[in-house]
Amino acid sequence: MNANATGCYTFDLTGKNVKRGIKSAFLWFFKSKDRNDMQKHEILLHELGIRRSGRLKEKSLIARMEIYAKDGWISLDLSIQVKKWVDQGGDKKILAIKCSTCATQHYKALYGVKEGYKPVLVVTYLKPRKERRDKRDSETCDPRSRCCKRQLDVDFNAVDLNYIIQPRTMSIGYCFGYCDGMDQLMYNHTAVIQSMRWSSPLSGSLREQLKPCCVPIQLKDSFIITAENGVVTRKLLPNVMVEKCGCM
Repeated sequence: MNANATGCYTFDLTGKNVKRGIKSAFLWFFKSKDRNDMQKHEILLHELGIRRSGRLKEKSLIARMEIYAKDGWISLDLSIQVKKWVDQGGDKKILAIKCSTCATQHYKALYGVKEGYKPVLVVTYLKPRKERRDKRDSETCDPRSRCCKRQLDVDFNAVDLNYIIQPRTMSIGYCFGYCDGMDQLMYNHTAVIQSMRWSSPLSGSLREQLKPCCVPIQLKDSFIITAENGVVTRKLLPNVMVEKCGCM
């Protein structure tokens, strides 16, 4: 195998979440500046095997892409391939990333190893059946008649959160709907306020100010992958996705 501009990396596919099924898989790697950046680059991704002698050998070409890129993070969609590996009972895979058109010869310089960059295989697993069922229920709720969770997706690039490289978008949800009755009230405080609104001689403006609002009453966390100052990190983003809504 031609070692010029080729970096070899091992990825572990084992884990308890594998049994749930794979939704998507993306390989992220960093490419540094190269004197041939004015032209289109060809990136090749090979799966490697090990010879009896212990040396690496190319088994198959997994992906090929052409890009215009100077420096920055690049992603390859490996969802189909990773699903196949998992179905076949694969555990660890050795992959070779090669830029066939780059002038830089050493992989440590081309793929930012000296700066501390390291390729990351980001695998997203299918949610348990109960979570998928709850999502369908939230999508069918009618905000004209009751307070409920509605669908809302955020694109991190569109809101200047470019350091979040995975996921690129997230379904965070929001709450909207009717909250002027006596049902769906989450606390006794809210119930007492509602009783005051409809039984006490309050002014119209105060009655409106005391009206309950449809808000999130249960949120859940989500993991994200960030790339900041050359460091790729898996972080927990707390309380970012709406689970349930109620009147408060």
